[in-house]
Amino acid sequence: YTIFNLLPSEISSVTLENHADTASSFRIISSGRSFVLTGISGWDSTRIKRYISYFTWIPFESRANNITGDTKLLYTITVKRSSGEEIALELWEKYDLQTGERDSDRLYGRVASGDDMLIIRYFDIDPLLKKRDYFYQ
Repeated sequence: YTIFNLLPSEISSVTLENHADTASSFRIISSGRSFVLTGISGWDSTRIKRYISYFTWIPFESRANNITGDTKLLYTITVKRSSGEEIALELWEKYDLQTGERDSDRLYGRVASGDDMLIIRYFDIDPLLKKRDYFYQ
């Protein structure tokens, strides 16, 4: 029941694509012993370190069954490990199957290398769902 379980030393880069607000998307890459936010300046290195540390344990609640209807792709988080392996997590809105209302506590997710849909609590994944301006001082 774990999506990410990576130490900062195991991470080569992180890319977050915000499909609803592409201007908020960002990429962080390893630069020796530190990490840098690409494409912009003036970022706070302690916030980047904190963000990278969130990948040490990101769980999912359960596997999703009986998913019907189309849902909106919200985010794609791609982590490249120092070994070269990539882990890409896609996240969609989740709707209550009985009422059809948006579930404000959970998301659907899928690791791109697998077919299983997952149910992920916002509480667990929220630390990774930052916007680019989070990293400014």
